Amino acid sequence: MGNNALSSSSYNTSNMSIKRLFKPKPIRTILLVGLNNSGKTTLLCNLVSKMLDYARDMENVEQISTCPTPGLSLVEFQQGRIKWRVWDMSGQGRFRNLWAYYSGHVQGIAFCVDVTDSDRIATARDELQSLLDQPRVRDMKIPIVIFANKADLGNADDLDEADNDKNKSKSLSMENVRMALGVDSINQNQKVKVMSSSGLTGTGVSEGFQWLNDAIRSVDKGEV
Repeated sequence: MGNNALSSSSYNTSNMSIKRLFKPKPIRTILLVGLNNSGKTTLLCNLVSKMLDYARDMENVEQISTCPTPGLSLVEFQQGRIKWRVWDMSGQGRFRNLWAYYSGHVQGIAFCVDVTDSDRIATARDELQSLLDQPRVRDMKIPIVIFANKADLGNADDLDEADNDKNKSKSLSMENVRMALGVDSINQNQKVKVMSSSGLTGTGVSEGFQWLNDAIRSVDKGEV
């Protein structure tokens, strides 16, 4: 009887190990949007290129692929145990009406803002609010990370001093970005994070996607 109990225990432990071994990897479906020239595609390419370098090292390059279509592109890549599926939407005016449709079919949203484009920050705010007003985004509490992008542009080595001064004078601080986008007035039940980022250097990009992953997991667990 003791042997039978031991065998049963071993079987159950083995079963648990097998389940852990073949546990499906989480898939995160994300909408990446922002006004044209906000640097969102450069931001995404920086992240994917890092994953590609890692994939080359691991001899598993086939995990990264792109599928371009008019007005948007679908980018898929693996980061640790997470498989990311990112819809990179065009930021041109004629394509922005598609944002609302795709926002209803994702788990998270990455919204990119050019901190050097203060002239269009009001337009960016309107587009962000339009996304927040979408029923599914609001009701499902879809988390949104806002990349305050091109934060490094004023210090770029390839710009002369006059260009640097011009960019610095136009650049919005993180506090000004929050104020201009009305972040503090967003419903507290909506998970929103503002991250300083650079598509060129990759600063803040991985951290922003990690925050999205954690926020999506919290929403799935009903912790919001």
